[in-house]
Amino acid sequence: STTYKLFRAARATNLQWTQYLPTSDTLFSDTLVYVDRAFQLSIEQRDNQQYAGAGSARLVLVRKQKGDPWRMRSWYDRSEF
Repeated sequence: STTYKLFRAARATNLQWTQYLPTSDTLFSDTLVYVDRAFQLSIEQRDNQQYAGAGSARLVLVRKQKGDPWRMRSWYDRSEF
């Protein structure tokens, strides 16, 4: 089953972000940072089948200049959910 099919068949999902682990800091760049975030995810499908797991994602955050809000450029799911 693909991820698309898993979420398409979901009746409910719950995503809880847990740890925040900066893997780079703004010492070298005020406009680019890499962050690892841990999460817990539970999915309930329409047929009452339930999935639960934990994992992490690597996020690439960017902003135009120092002081601007961070925006997510990309992410990579590092879990084996």
